[in-house]
Amino acid sequence: MFTDSTRRIETIDGERLYTFRPNTITYGIPVDHPIGKEVGRSKIGVVFHTHYTGDELASMQARAGAPINTFNKVIDILSK
Repeated sequence: MFTDSTRRIETIDGERLYTFRPNTITYGIPVDHPIGKEVGRSKIGVVFHTHYTGDELASMQARAGAPINTFNKVIDILSK
């Protein structure tokens, strides 16, 4: 979603937001929100939209989201 060089701080409607635009949509997160604080500390932000289950590639099933609570936490990477 972002790197530390593509993340900006903008004021929109009087609110300070971290903003980033990975494609055609611009995302904004309040700087003082708990997730905003994580964005500010991170060098990169990743969102996992899909994960796959199954033992063989041909029969794997796509599932929404990902089990990020099982991932190792890295302070420089925000994963949601």
